[in-house]
Amino acid sequence: MDAILETGIAWVLWLQQYHPALDEIMVALTLPGEALFYVVLFPALYWCVDRRLTLRLALLFMLSVYVNTWAKALVAQPRPFEYDPRVQMVRGATGGGLPSGHTQNTVVVWGYLAAWARRAWLLIVFVLLLVLVPLSRVYLGVHFPSDLLGGYLLGALLLWLALRYEEPAGALARRLSLGWRLAAAMVAPPLVLLSMPHVHDRTMDGALLLSGAGVGFVLAQRYLPQSLHGPLWRLGLRLLLGLSTSLVLFGALEALSAATGWTGLIHALLYAPLGLWMALGVPWLFERAGLMNRREGEAAGA
Repeated sequence: MDAILETGIAWVLWLQQYHPALDEIMVALTLPGEALFYVVLFPALYWCVDRRLTLRLALLFMLSVYVNTWAKALVAQPRPFEYDPRVQMVRGATGGGLPSGHTQNTVVVWGYLAAWARRAWLLIVFVLLLVLVPLSRVYLGVHFPSDLLGGYLLGALLLWLALRYEEPAGALARRLSLGWRLAAAMVAPPLVLLSMPHVHDRTMDGALLLSGAGVGFVLAQRYLPQSLHGPLWRLGLRLLLGLSTSLVLFGALEALSAATGWTGLIHALLYAPLGLWMALGVPWLFERAGLMNRREGEAAGA
């Protein structure tokens, strides 16, 4: 193992000979693997592309994060800047390094989108991100090349499992009653996230956000059968309206928490209505604003 890490350090140092000239470029290249990017990507897909696609991709992404977190905790491999003082930590990172979460999630998310869309341009984007995002992580001093290999392999395995078994799993889920679907949406995210090796306040926030969003998705699929198709200007307005109202609600909830001194579970509970708003309230708002067409959605069986 030491020989592998030493070889990896040589690669990291070779890339970092261009530090700091390439810092801004490499930080930009790592953004498609950052949590903030997915916070925008998933609502955009949900509001403007396909709800069912978004649900399946979000579940796959959550599984990927869960598996990656446990793998890092079990392997407990240091990052390059922790292993060798010569390595510059251009961008901070915590936890173990193997496997690379950015690499794994890039394989899972963009591989799934490429398989779903079957468009040449999206396949090209997928291939480019498979190279550039992991490369940026090595340059930034937070991953060895062997970490990338682990992320590629684990991500490819999860992607294959998803593509192979999503239809049988979806058919099974569709047999459940509305009550069971709502119960699963509320209970599953907290159970999964709270079983992770490292649990903190933000973990609970995310769990309750996903619970609210899951309930909203189930209700939206039942009561808001709308088509998501439309001209680009309409899709842009949806995204702008959805993000702006969600940010306003988020700010209001955070201000309420700060004013009341709510922390811990009480604070986390505020995130459930935010998730519900994003999954159910925003599509309802689109319909009221004339940005979605119910008749088209019913004809398409959305």
